[in-house]
Amino acid sequence: MLQFLLSAYLFVAETINGAEIKTFYLCYVKKKLVLFCFSIIVFFLVWNWQIVVYGFQQAIGQFSMMSRTISVADMIKDSLVADSIKTKLRWVAEIKQFAQDSLGLAATENYTAYYEQNGDPILWIVTACPPYSMEEFQWAYPVLGELGYKGYFRKELADIEADKLSKEGYDVDVGVVNAWSTLGWLQDPVLSSMMKMTEGELARLLIHELTHTTFYIPDSANFNENLATFIGDKGAQKYMKEKYGIGSKQLVNYQNHLSDLKKLATHFLGGSKQLSKLYNKLEGLNAKQKRKLKDQQIKLIMANLDTVNFSSESKFVHIRSNSFMPNNTFFNSYQMYRGEQQELDSVFINKCNGYFPMFVNSWK
Repeated sequence: MLQFLLSAYLFVAETINGAEIKTFYLCYVKKKLVLFCFSIIVFFLVWNWQIVVYGFQQAIGQFSMMSRTISVADMIKDSLVADSIKTKLRWVAEIKQFAQDSLGLAATENYTAYYEQNGDPILWIVTACPPYSMEEFQWAYPVLGELGYKGYFRKELADIEADKLSKEGYDVDVGVVNAWSTLGWLQDPVLSSMMKMTEGELARLLIHELTHTTFYIPDSANFNENLATFIGDKGAQKYMKEKYGIGSKQLVNYQNHLSDLKKLATHFLGGSKQLSKLYNKLEGLNAKQKRKLKDQQIKLIMANLDTVNFSSESKFVHIRSNSFMPNNTFFNSYQMYRGEQQELDSVFINKCNGYFPMFVNSWK
């Protein structure tokens, strides 16, 4: 038997050299590795089927939009494009350059293409909160972590998601957004709805979104949004001041607009605290009693909005309307976007001496 094995070994050694044995072994290992990786992918797809389908739907919507964009440079050259639109497209380029040079935000290819919405919304956002809590409902996403909102390029899909959560007892809202960030993975376009904005409003919006492209912290939606809001507000003010000068009509108009937004945020952040305080006292009450107290508190918060004076009352007609009755998601949105502004301002002034590049780099 031993002699037979020795003879077999010598035969193999003579017919297959060392390199061939190594190649055979590597091929075997690679096949096993590929099979293992494929199994992991299949397991992930099955286990996360809903988020995979959602991601596929979002990809279709995003790429469908991107396939119908027009170069901003071509828009500016086109004699058929209105001069008012060309002016605002030039503002976009100026704002981007300013954000990069003066604020320290990342240089990107974003906002170099234009998408015509023809007056129609393009993205709907679903948000939700428990009926007696200001804690937001969160969706889990790969890479991004948990977020308190879910976007859809099709209204009917947003309504399905909202209806599902509503049946589970959540306060739900479906809202339209003017812009969003793909965090630098794709080229975000200029939307035609942005062309209705003033220069200051446009600067605030674009700088907000460019902040997301510069840095993003997973599982920290409130911080990400608050930071983008802070840099958007302050950065746009700096842009208007350097372009038009202190005391200019353009700067004053922007500052008045920003002041109105801050007054509104202060009012509704206070309302959010009042609701949280109320919800902590509802234990032991039945559903009807809870609902009555909640509705009374929200009506009181909305009624007290009459005590706030805005420089541009026409922009807040809807929110002052008696027909407008918000739920928890409305109040929570102010916490998400403006709840940490004082803390950020303290860092900006006391630790960064009001110097934007230092402030931006400190978060990087």
